[in-house]
Amino acid sequence: MKRDVAHTASIDRVRNALEQLDTDCALQEVVDFCPELTWCQAFLAIDHLSREGHVQVTLDISGTYRVRTNRSD
Repeated sequence: MKRDVAHTASIDRVRNALEQLDTDCALQEVVDFCPELTWCQAFLAIDHLSREGHVQVTLDISGTYRVRTNRSD
């Protein structure tokens, strides 16, 4: 899949945010940590990272989506 420059930059920004936030955080924390991205841009970046196996997205018991980085990266 071909990615444009803006999408690649969003993916890199979200990956850096996840490294700074820790290995497990709420999806909204990632969005809040990247104020220069829209919610949609952050979500698409997380979706890409999930499809590539870099992160795992889960829904916890309280209904909060959580993003967990895979430490092998």
